[in-house]
Amino acid sequence: KLEEDTFLIGIAKDLGLTWTEDDLSAYYEMFMRSNFPPEVTSISQVADLNEKFFRSRIIQPLLLRDIISRYLIINTANAARSEAEEIYAEIADDPLAFDTARARVTQRAFAPPEPQIIMTDNELREDSLAMLRTMDEGDITPIIAMYDGYRIYKVVHFFETPQRAWQLDEIYIPANVLNETLDEYAARSKTILYAKSYFNK
Repeated sequence: KLEEDTFLIGIAKDLGLTWTEDDLSAYYEMFMRSNFPPEVTSISQVADLNEKFFRSRIIQPLLLRDIISRYLIINTANAARSEAEEIYAEIADDPLAFDTARARVTQRAFAPPEPQIIMTDNELREDSLAMLRTMDEGDITPIIAMYDGYRIYKVVHFFETPQRAWQLDEIYIPANVLNETLDEYAARSKTILYAKSYFNK
């Protein structure tokens, strides 16, 4: 874990990515909202953990995995991205083709996706939220790059109550670019350590 955390910091710096205490605080709040009831706002309420330790050893690596993955997903060429682009070209103007493509992608999925998903305002990034607010039922989103791959949604229904939410069909093309990059850094690190050990004899 310590080695991976070190690699994450190194990768982020090599890519020119930055993060602030405000970013950590926002990610911490999102983590708590996603994993605990609303009344739980601090990890110290549910675990015997020091807040500073939790932020640096748990939240920061999670944040770095997210921002690095998002950068790599958006800015690097990879097989998953090419597949997503091919699928989007096939379905962009044809909602019926969406269902055919989704069935094809689902057939080879390790774990079949849920038939439909519900996403609320709190679960959506601001850019995705702004986009969905302009769409009607049956519309197909552009490719959305997330930390773990590429997604294309078809809007099935919008709810105002009991909270604002979208019912969506999803095509998900997973990508593993972060772990591949971590493996490259790990291999490079082992090579450097071996060379230092050899030449220091």
